[in-house]
Amino acid sequence: MILGLVFAPVVAAFQQGGSAAPQAAMQQRAHDEYEQHKQAAIRINELAGRIHAESGASSFVSAIAGLFVKELPPAWANSSIRLRVAHAEYEAVGNPAKLIPEQRIVDVWNQYVKEIGAPDEATVSVAEITTCAMGRIPLHS
Repeated sequence: MILGLVFAPVVAAFQQGGSAAPQAAMQQRAHDEYEQHKQAAIRINELAGRIHAESGASSFVSAIAGLFVKELPPAWANSSIRLRVAHAEYEAVGNPAKLIPEQRIVDVWNQYVKEIGAPDEATVSVAEITTCAMGRIPLHS
C-alpha cells in the first residue's frame, strides 16, 4: 500500500507530461493554421485593392476559391464560373451601382444562419456589415 502511495504521484506526473506534448503540438498546429489563414486573408485583401482590370478581378476570385476549395461545389473548379464572377467583380469596382445591396447580403446570410441552426448571435444587421466593410471592425483580432 505504501508503495502504491509513493508510485501514484509518479504515474500521475508521467501521464500529465505525456499529454502535454500532444496538447502543445495541437496548439502549434492551430496557431500555424491561424497564421496561414491570416496571411491568405491579407493577400486576398491586397488583391481586392488592386482590381484595375478583369485579370486583377480574376486573381482575386481565384484566391478566394482556392481558400474555400473544400467547401465550394465542384462547379467552382470550372473556370467559366470563376470568369463570370470575376467579370461581375470588375464591373462592381468600376460601377458601384452594380454592387449587391447590403440588405440583400444580410437577408441571405441570416437565412443561411437560420437554415443551419446557428445561434442567434450569428445573425447580422446592415449596420454591422457596413461598419465592417468600412474598416471599423477588424476581421481578425
